Amino acid sequence: MRVPTMSTPTIEGQGNLPARPTLAYPNRVDLRIVQEVEKAMGGRVAWLVERNHMPGSDVMEYLRTQRSAGILADINNMSREVLADRIHDKLTAGFHVVLLSAQPTQAKGTLSSVPTRLLSYLDGTTLPVLPIYAGYCSDEPEDALPASSPDAPLYLRFMPQQREGKALGARVRAAWMEASADHLSAHPLLREASLPRLLVSALMRHQDARLIDGVDDSSLTYRNLLALALMLAGRLREQTKDRRLGIILPPGKLAAIANLACLLSGISPVNLNYTQDKEHVQQEIRRAGVNRFLTEERFRRKLSRFAWPSSRDLIYVDRELTEMGRAPFTFWRTLVRFSAPARVLRRLPMGKNRPTAESEAALLFTSGVEGPAKAVPMSHRMLVASLLQLQNRLDMQPRQRVLAALPLFHSLGFVHGLLLPLLFGYDMVTYPSVQAAKRLTTLIAQNKVRLAPTTPGMAATLLRAGSQEGFASLRYFMVGGDALPEDLVQKAHQHRHVHL
Repeated sequence: MRVPTMSTPTIEGQGNLPARPTLAYPNRVDLRIVQEVEKAMGGRVAWLVERNHMPGSDVMEYLRTQRSAGILADINNMSREVLADRIHDKLTAGFHVVLLSAQPTQAKGTLSSVPTRLLSYLDGTTLPVLPIYAGYCSDEPEDALPASSPDAPLYLRFMPQQREGKALGARVRAAWMEASADHLSAHPLLREASLPRLLVSALMRHQDARLIDGVDDSSLTYRNLLALALMLAGRLREQTKDRRLGIILPPGKLAAIANLACLLSGISPVNLNYTQDKEHVQQEIRRAGVNRFLTEERFRRKLSRFAWPSSRDLIYVDRELTEMGRAPFTFWRTLVRFSAPARVLRRLPMGKNRPTAESEAALLFTSGVEGPAKAVPMSHRMLVASLLQLQNRLDMQPRQRVLAALPLFHSLGFVHGLLLPLLFGYDMVTYPSVQAAKRLTTLIAQNKVRLAPTTPGMAATLLRAGSQEGFASLRYFMVGGDALPEDLVQKAHQHRHVHL
């Protein structure tokens, strides 16, 4: 067991602290951030706490123990002018006033824990605001450090003060976004981002993590998943020189093996939308420029109405793995179990085509809500940056579980339902349909799922079908693909531990 060690925070921009006391907004709050902000501001801090968005109990206990000065506000029953006057009183007394906010039920994006209503409350007043950006980011994604881990490096930046007046909240958020982009762009992994390297290292580090198949409750360790993917990767390079392969598979063991095999062989996976009509499928195929397709014999028979490509262009993953037999699987499994990642990486079937950070890693399609679906090439750096930014906000440990029921042609299904658990050692609970709400809620309860990537419609269905008890383990809905209705936020709020 690793003993956590407190790392020294990186603090930038203290020169932006004005000579006179100021009102400051950190983008997020935990005990360590409170302590470091207080120290950096010379200890003369009055904390602004909003009654409806109280910070965590550890923060409140610290403030009580320190007998900290503060303002308790209630924006539901207090005018902007009254609150502004109370803030002015603290500023006049020589205190910096720093907003403390809890983690809300709804957090737009991954930058801020401050609810929009609270962030914009002082728009139009005569109070300027000093934005403070706080972020955690581990040096290696396979370390799977949670966002508030005591040994994760803390980064604080004091941004230039934003003048009072119109759209103050929006300008503060824009400053946080700028700082977040700068912080993330300096991450060492993004300079030479390579998904094959990161995936091999992560899967070998978390060999006992599991893909749990929600159809039959069988499981596959990440050691065996990597071994099977390495087998298939070599087979694919024997059969095709194409730089992209289509994948027509629902979430599950074979889809994970197929996508991982493509990435390990330097081929861009293109997960096709098998729910569309023939015209739209053919459009996707043309835009992607794919000629060969990975699928499963049983899935082809089941999906009889799908506009399947010609049989000669199909590669059946189940058949390929069976034909290769036990010997290569035993070889790769032994190599994965007892070797260093570098030795496995040297054997990847890429030849001289090893990717750079800017190389295409995968091809994703837009939703098509506002016109024909567009093919979007995703580089290794883009995907790794997205995953690092998300991990920066998740309080999750290896072997905690992610529901992977969104189809992999959906960006959330591919990035957050597949790559996220593989890279950070989370168990993955798969199911081939988002329509089976009762089964999905059962899987969440039985497997103690902590994070579920969903669309707004899927989240609403799960909330209707589930219960407080069944969702006891669930901490996050990762919602995307459509606008988030306000009534859905309220429903999630009833499950008070679930965040959207």
